[in-house]
Amino acid sequence: MAKSKSAEVLTPIFDVVRKVWSHPRVLTLLWILWAFTRWGHLLAIRSTAIVNVLTVDALHYHEFAKSFADHGWGNDVWFMNPGYPTFVGILYWLVTASPLFIMFFQTLLEALALYLTMSVGRRLLPESAVRLAFLFWVAYSPFPYYDGTILTTTVIVTLTVAAIYYLYDLGKVIPWWKLALGGAFIGGAILCRPIPLLFLLFLFIFAILSKQRKILLKQVGWVFAGALFILLPFLARNYMVAGRLTLTQTSGGMVLWVGNHAGADGIYDEPSFLTSAEPEQEEADYRAEASRQAGHNLTSDEASTFWTKQALSWIISHPADYFALEWHKLLWVGNRTEQPNNISYYVVSEYSGFVRNLPLGWGWIMTFAGAGILALLKQWRDWRWIGLFLLTIVAANLIFYTASEYRFPMVPWLILLAAAGFHFIVRKVFLQNSDHAMLGVMCLVPGFLWSHYDNRFLADLRSPFMDHFNWAQVSYRQGKPFDALEYYHKALAIDPFSYEAHYQLACVYYEMGFADLSRQEFTRIGMTGPDEDPSSLVDNETSDSTNAQGAVHDTTKHYIDPLQKEAALRKLVRESGDNDKPRVLLSLGALLQNRGNLTEAKQFLLQAEKLDTNHSEIAIRIAQIDLQQNAYDSALVRVEQVLGYEADNVTANLLKYHLLQKLGKSSEANEQLKWLQDRADKDPHWSQIVQQQLKKPLGFTPGPEIQRIVPVDTVKPNGNW
Repeated sequence: MAKSKSAEVLTPIFDVVRKVWSHPRVLTLLWILWAFTRWGHLLAIRSTAIVNVLTVDALHYHEFAKSFADHGWGNDVWFMNPGYPTFVGILYWLVTASPLFIMFFQTLLEALALYLTMSVGRRLLPESAVRLAFLFWVAYSPFPYYDGTILTTTVIVTLTVAAIYYLYDLGKVIPWWKLALGGAFIGGAILCRPIPLLFLLFLFIFAILSKQRKILLKQVGWVFAGALFILLPFLARNYMVAGRLTLTQTSGGMVLWVGNHAGADGIYDEPSFLTSAEPEQEEADYRAEASRQAGHNLTSDEASTFWTKQALSWIISHPADYFALEWHKLLWVGNRTEQPNNISYYVVSEYSGFVRNLPLGWGWIMTFAGAGILALLKQWRDWRWIGLFLLTIVAANLIFYTASEYRFPMVPWLILLAAAGFHFIVRKVFLQNSDHAMLGVMCLVPGFLWSHYDNRFLADLRSPFMDHFNWAQVSYRQGKPFDALEYYHKALAIDPFSYEAHYQLACVYYEMGFADLSRQEFTRIGMTGPDEDPSSLVDNETSDSTNAQGAVHDTTKHYIDPLQKEAALRKLVRESGDNDKPRVLLSLGALLQNRGNLTEAKQFLLQAEKLDTNHSEIAIRIAQIDLQQNAYDSALVRVEQVLGYEADNVTANLLKYHLLQKLGKSSEANEQLKWLQDRADKDPHWSQIVQQQLKKPLGFTPGPEIQRIVPVDTVKPNGNW
């Protein structure tokens, strides 16, 4: 068939492009471009909150690594996977405890993953397509994003790419050490996240069903041996610590339940009983809730089993809802939205022009991957292990919940497929094979529709609100209140109706002494703010703004659940700096005391007392609890301590009289009563304070002799809690 006019014009151009693209210097230029974008990104973020204000998982890994570098693994069974923070801890021990150094090292690991992926690609694709894949990799913006985070992603990608590199020839003649080494890399990836366990399972099933059963089972056995060699020390350590075989961590049941329960939406979402997303608090809250539902205390392993049973029970009893949920997970796992479960891609793009401007993302490699499958269809045996690995990652996202971090190990292989697809279409166009070219273009449609589907839910996932909010929380805890104010305002600029952000901002304003700004923020969420001290957030049962249970009224005269206040204060306890912590501990202790939870209230008040030994209200509240628990001697000691530096304290003097009576010291009690009466007679202001205090819970019901100190008609004793 004669060439068309357009082909005659384009062919010389195509020949020039092909000649330039095949030049040996192109690879060097691509490596230079890769280095420029990666190191440029690290320079762009080095002084930002991305590096300096670690949150949630990143903060947990950083603290775990520092602890490991100093003290080893400790004596607890891990809630989260130990592989990545142990790796970081070794680097901290060898070099320096710097997140920026880890990001630099992860960038080097990305270079290794790139080299190994291209090496595998050369066995599947022509050199021109491999170079195209290299260019796609350089232009893929989530790579520098993940390099610049203290997360497991880059390490897992490198380990799984290395595993595929050594296991690529499974089913052929291959040395045992390569198989074992590939298994060892899988074992290392399992220590970072257990998802590759599924890959081992799929390998085993494939081997059983294969016509090469005998050869493959033997080879898979070596792969299993390599993985077990890496996992065995961790299994042994957990057995020594807990007396039971726990593979790596105890959060598996929780992760399964998060993705499979009534109300689950296919991504990570905090349940209502969770007071913080920080891993240590997650473990405590999930175990506490499991214990509450089970009716007895559970260990971490037992709590994990409990949540696994809860998830499976819901799946079995709600099959229609479960399949609808799985459909949504399938939509999310292929969508271009980078779903966050720590620091989000979208807030990093605000700080880094490299992440913001690199042109390729998940949507485009998914779009061209379909054409890549068509291009490599006749070579399916050559990339079947890659296909099995891709199936593993998709299955894991469907079994648990979807997150960009979970699906990211697919990216190197999708980039190869995308390059194969793009190369296939261009080649067919210039060869004037219009039928095949059109078929390749048609294969772009499913991937494009899957990856570019959008709705309000996905748009909300692309909001960086939670990043600014988390940075505010951590900045405040680190004693940087002005930074916290900046991040709270950035969060509220994105979502001006966030109840929690307004509440936390109001508390920070108040702690910094900006009472008017604090009240303004409280008013915006319909709350009456504190007037004098932090305990007025919770300790104002007799004011017009509260009911008898300590629930704060909003301006529309509805009660705000005291449990919400308690959860907010528990967060503040964890997130306050050393200077502010005694006041927050006092507030939480006061709330629990006023609700009758004396044991836990005393624990928080004792913590506050250690930090502030001369705070009269802390000591008095502990004395009141001792009185309620019949520890009269201990209560009297604290009351005397308060009177030693605050002799006119009304509550302390009232308590002293009652305690002397309880201890049978009648003469001393009578002297104290006479002192109270004389002081009230001489000082009307002091008498007025006595009236106010007698209206509040004192830890005891005042007798008639106490009530005679002030006019009877003005006193309505509140008695005990």
